[in-house]
Amino acid sequence: MGPGRQGNSGWSTPRSRKLFATSSSGRMGRDFLMTPDEVNGFVAIQYPAVSEGGFSCEETGEGVALARWRHQPEELRPGGLISGVTQFTLCDLALWFATFTVIGLEAMALTADMSIRFLRPAKGGDLLGRATLVHSGRNRLIGEIALWVDGAPERLVGHATGSYAPPRKEETPNQT
Repeated sequence: MGPGRQGNSGWSTPRSRKLFATSSSGRMGRDFLMTPDEVNGFVAIQYPAVSEGGFSCEETGEGVALARWRHQPEELRPGGLISGVTQFTLCDLALWFATFTVIGLEAMALTADMSIRFLRPAKGGDLLGRATLVHSGRNRLIGEIALWVDGAPERLVGHATGSYAPPRKEETPNQT
């Protein structure tokens, strides 16, 4: 196990990688490590549909986040399958949560693109997605997301890549 944060899923967050994106306040990404409770509290205020839909942030670390969709039988497709829409949403949220660890709690960080590959049917318990940022720049944060059903992180049901656009710094009018 590395020296990173670890939660109930058993994966360890690497601490050696430094993602140096400067936020609008001028702070660097390493200053934004936060707890999942802080992320969930922020999201509950900014975007209540996330928690109402059964989605939550479970773990955070530098440039990484683990998101969960709580199994809801009434939301399953015929055959007990977790829909592609739910899988895509979880990937998008996991990447959003990971951006918070670099730019801070920023509601207006927006999805620029997202692509998902469904590897096998997702059936069973909770759905989990681990987002890892692979690039952090001033205009884009790029990451990948591994998706699995609870208890089987080695058996991926999907893989996604995507990018987020952080909000641009507001131009201050020149006062004369």
